[in-house]
Amino acid sequence: MTWVVFGVLPGYYFNKYLLKLTRPKESVVRFLAYLVILAAFTLLYTCIAIFILTKFVFKQ
Repeated sequence: MTWVVFGVLPGYYFNKYLLKLTRPKESVVRFLAYLVILAAFTLLYTCIAIFILTKFVFKQ
């Protein structure tokens, strides 16, 4: 359970920072920028998590 919490914390704090940075409620362009950055972060974070799991946790 602790691994899940530690895995979610960077995404939570990045989202809080991104909301302050982009302020998506102000315009459609800011909202789309928020969505694009969030999608890129999600893809990158998932790739890093899979890499770490395959190289260090589930090594054979």
